[in-house]
Amino acid sequence: MPKNKLYFPRDIISILLNDNFWQSVKSLYSLLLPYCEVLNKLQSDTARLHEVLQSFGGILKIWKEYPDENLAERIILWLEQR
Repeated sequence: MPKNKLYFPRDIISILLNDNFWQSVKSLYSLLLPYCEVLNKLQSDTARLHEVLQSFGGILKIWKEYPDENLAERIILWLEQR
């Protein structure tokens, strides 16, 4: 083997080849995308109060429809305390 090539360790390769890992990445992406959209909207200089309320309402709606009810309840409680 040439010494100037880099290789991933076997444990990392086994993770990357695991379909469950990629399913988790897709789930995380689908959860984070609405947050990114909201943050982009709210970081502008022209964000208005109704946009803030609509954004939080949209995030709450996502969590109310989330399949893991236990996690959704905890996240909603955490959001409402903010």
